[in-house]
Amino acid sequence: MSTCLFTCLLFRTAVMSELNGLTFTQGQPKEYIKIAESGNHRAQGFCQNCGTGIYATSVSDEPKVYAIRVGAVDQSAALVPVFQIFCRSAQSWVNDIGAIKSFADGPQ
Repeated sequence: MSTCLFTCLLFRTAVMSELNGLTFTQGQPKEYIKIAESGNHRAQGFCQNCGTGIYATSVSDEPKVYAIRVGAVDQSAALVPVFQIFCRSAQSWVNDIGAIKSFADGPQ
């Protein structure tokens, strides 16, 4: 696994689509195929202009459910998480993150 995957995947918020519930109003994403820990092949869609991750989905001809990256949509504030997955690989300090000092902007 490349270093970039380790440095950018500490937190990811996604919303699951309905079957075939993702359409694009302009442009088309680029995709690369990733082999998940389970051995399943997963298509990773990203913006071909800036590289922003947009979604992950299965690789098949069947109808697809998309895990849409919340940071890539305008409605991100309305998409409140309701569960967590892959907690087995979480850092030990994640559950205590709300207790640490936080800043509305950068620290002064």
